[in-house]
Amino acid sequence: MALGLLTLLAAAPALSQTSLESDLRGSRQAVATWGPEPPAADPGASPAPPPMIDRLRGIATRLGPEDLRKLALMCRNAKPVGWPADVPILGHLHLVTAAGTCSLRLGLTHDRSFLLAEEPTDASPVAPIELSVDGWESLLGALRAVPPGAFSPEHWPLGEVFPLQQPYQPSLILLDDATVESRLAGGRTTRLPATDRSLSEAQFLVRMPARYDPTIPVGLLVWIDAGDDGRPPDACIAAADEFNLVMIGAADAGNSRLVTDRYQLALDAVATLQSRLFVDTNRVYITGISGGGRVASAAVACFADIFTGAVPIVGLSAWKPVPLGDSRYAIAGYYKPEGGLWRLFRTHRVAPMTGSLDFNHPEICNAVRMAKGEGLAFQLFDYEGMGHEMPTPEHFAEAMRWVDEPARLAAAASESEAQSMLEGYARRFEDQPADSPAQRRILERIVALAPWSPPAWRACQLLGIVSPDPPPPHPDS
Repeated sequence: MALGLLTLLAAAPALSQTSLESDLRGSRQAVATWGPEPPAADPGASPAPPPMIDRLRGIATRLGPEDLRKLALMCRNAKPVGWPADVPILGHLHLVTAAGTCSLRLGLTHDRSFLLAEEPTDASPVAPIELSVDGWESLLGALRAVPPGAFSPEHWPLGEVFPLQQPYQPSLILLDDATVESRLAGGRTTRLPATDRSLSEAQFLVRMPARYDPTIPVGLLVWIDAGDDGRPPDACIAAADEFNLVMIGAADAGNSRLVTDRYQLALDAVATLQSRLFVDTNRVYITGISGGGRVASAAVACFADIFTGAVPIVGLSAWKPVPLGDSRYAIAGYYKPEGGLWRLFRTHRVAPMTGSLDFNHPEICNAVRMAKGEGLAFQLFDYEGMGHEMPTPEHFAEAMRWVDEPARLAAAASESEAQSMLEGYARRFEDQPADSPAQRRILERIVALAPWSPPAWRACQLLGIVSPDPPPPHPDS
């Protein structure tokens, strides 16, 4: 099936705009690619290869019949628009229908719409239709990620903080009034204003891990400062290097900044690095101090689809008032978000940090006790003699180690099992390149089990997807 799909795509004719809806409805499968050409046919490929294999072959993601029917329905009432000169081509969608094949181009506008248009020909200029991004975050996010062969930035220093050059990538999540109400206020009407996003005036500060390896997805740690410096702090460096985390913070985003702007900058920081580095989406963490810790603790709950863990430092927000032990209560910092975000948040770890001399100590201790009572994965890191300040590097690494533990252990277990399978393959087939369906099935299982691990890279070599030579190192490594 995969061979037939890709072979047909190779000779795709132009699509008539008037037939867009019917062609989408008649398509059983589509592949989204960064480049305009569909991937070359692979005679031995399975119908649904592991995402790592797709990615290495230039396929960002695949759409099935349900996705295509949804797109077709959205196209029914859409009207053609122009393609603005400042909107770049994000990617290409290649369809196979009963009548033939066709390709579309996709673009993302600044006002959170995406454009869908036929590939232009001399007789058929671009006449795109404009659709809402809502519900298409997975497709657009895959195309906005780093394409194959671009795992390494051109020349970023390792192990030191540097200002990231513009332009920055806006997140697909925009904190307008409706999103603020849904994400931060639990669907309630709120006085919290929408963000006043101005990414062109922002500055992100980045630190790459000292031993960055471009063949391995890097984890991400977003720093939320209480002041306006925004520089990822020295106390986090040892942990960032130990756990392979790139750190990023925003200047001029301290406690005096509108809180929705601080959330928005954190989201935009993630989107920006995902567009330039190969980021492990299972390891996107957030931390901050004091008011920044409050932002971090709310962000991991209200944007649990983006952040997978948090280390709030001497500041912690809760979804309901927190008793202080003297008949007073600290007000809620946010409300449970709508949809399935709260259920997703339950799967994430949060490691609040405080100490005996921290004036927020009672609130943080009671908030953690309240969270544990509701079954949330909170663990208090409470240190004698610590005040309202940054922890020591050793203490921060201890908290970060607990937050990162599930992802780290799962990856290690998968890699161990994949390595055992690879060794079994070598014993059975003498480590020869795959030339039979049985060999391909084993190697694809290895790739699916532990993507981007050394066993997966070796399996891709045996499948003929990548060169036997190791990928080039980072220029500064």
